[in-house]
Parts: sequence; C-alpha cells; structure tokens
Amino acid sequence: MIRFLFLCLMFGAPLTALGVEAEGKIVYKKEGALVERMMALSVPARGEGDIVLRDGEGSEWVASKRWSHEAFNQVTFNVVFPKPEGELLGMRSKLWFSGTYLRGDNKAVYYGNIYKVPEVYDGESGYVGGFYFEAPVVSD
Repeated sequence: MIRFLFLCLMFGAPLTALGVEAEGKIVYKKEGALVERMMALSVPARGEGDIVLRDGEGSEWVASKRWSHEAFNQVTFNVVFPKPEGELLGMRSKLWFSGTYLRGDNKAVYYGNIYKVPEVYDGESGYVGGFYFEAPVVSD
C-alpha cells in the first residue's frame, strides 16, 4: 500500500478521488520502421485502484505488478502490464515500463524504456521502445 501510494504521488496525482490521466506516446520499432502510438496512463489517487494504460482505440491494459526504488535522489518506477489478449506494440507478451519522472510547478513528465517479458525466453527478450507521458500539476 505504501509503495502504491508513493507511485500515485510520483505520477503527480493530487490527493483527491480523481487521480491523474497522463497523456503521451510510446515509440517502438515494427517491421523496420519506428512507430509512435498515442496512449494515456491512468494512476489512481491514494493507492486505491489500478494503473491502466489506454490507447485511442478503446483498448486498455491493467498493470499486474508495480514497484519503485530511489537512488541518487532519483526515483525509478517499474510497471508490468500483462500479456494482452490482442497485441500491444505488435507483440503478445508482458510489457515492462521502467522509467523516471521530473516534476515542476506546471507539469510532471514520465519517461523511460519498454521491455518485452515473454513467459518463456525466446531469444528476443529485452528492449523494445520507449515512452513519454505528461500531466499538469494540480495545486490544492
């Protein structure tokens, strides 16, 4: 619960019932070309609820695992999204988002890398792309 509350605060969620919806994009390589896909990341307030990744086509993925740690005055967060029923980033495996954030008076940005996490090692595990999300900072 404490770690999840920390994640909510880290993602800029005000301590209200609303949480935060951070708009952004993911970038990955598909058939030799770089592809940008607009996405949204929802983080609930007060650690009550799920972290959800949504695309503009009505699909959503609910995080199955999350954790964070701090070193050298920087927080690194990790969120794993389960294997989708369809496909996300052109693949059918778990995706691990690992990144950090910067928060200013006007907005917070979250950026990092995306890794493929297959159930069984397939020789293609590892780095597949990156992400960038931002949300306005709400003053109480």
